[in-house]
Amino acid sequence: MDHLATKKKELDKLDARLRDMRASLEKSQNNKLRLENEYNETERKLSRAQQIISGLGDEKERYFQQAGLQARLLQNILGDALLSASYFAYLAPFSQTYRTKLLNSWRQSIEAKLPISKNYELQAVLGEDVKIEEWKVQGLPADSFSIENALVMEHTNRWPMVIDPQQQITAWLKERYASNNLQVLRPSQEGYIKSIAVAVRTGCPVLLEGCDTDLDPVLNSLLLKQVSKDASGELRITISDQDVVYHKNWLEDAPPSKRAKLFLATKHPRPNFKPEIAGKVT
Repeated sequence: MDHLATKKKELDKLDARLRDMRASLEKSQNNKLRLENEYNETERKLSRAQQIISGLGDEKERYFQQAGLQARLLQNILGDALLSASYFAYLAPFSQTYRTKLLNSWRQSIEAKLPISKNYELQAVLGEDVKIEEWKVQGLPADSFSIENALVMEHTNRWPMVIDPQQQITAWLKERYASNNLQVLRPSQEGYIKSIAVAVRTGCPVLLEGCDTDLDPVLNSLLLKQVSKDASGELRITISDQDVVYHKNWLEDAPPSKRAKLFLATKHPRPNFKPEIAGKVT
């Protein structure tokens, strides 16, 4: 019996040792699985890091190219700004060919006294790539002439007169300002002046299509922005016989996303505007 008890104790010790070894094995297996997961995760991070580093290498080159371009633009900013101002003041009514001819002539005169970009382009000075791409998506033709015209309309203080025989620009304007509740009107439309007054009061942009070489004199106050303040400090304008509140969206410092404008459009390919009309619009 003593011998059997001794053997039983030895067996109990062996069972306890086996349990310990199994627990140790399970712990080691768990550690092995954890380490494998960490290894795989590290491999994935390393792969992503290598992709980022490779991408940043290309981005570094683009950054230095862009930095060089900005440095040249800054160096030439006075001449470029003067030529851009001249573009806005004088070139909008002309064809692409005549614009290019005058720009080249002016650039030669300016560069004798001021630094100016050798290959000056209005789009490079005032354009924003993201915004221009958005305009193209909205239907603006991709040629440089249309983009320059859009930039003029975007930045000019006078209301633009769009010479648009093919109605491409007017189609783009309708799409671009659709979310701003663009009011599309015609001079032949009954009560169109009242509709313009409502748009001015509510801050909605207006597209007046089908304009002739003569404009209704009633529009003069709006074309000339003859705005005044009343006793309470509110801005007002007289359109025809109506005293209308001049909504803040019509002001030049209104947020670009809300800015309201009057767009005049004609399908005449070569309209002959009188000087007094040409001086009121761009």
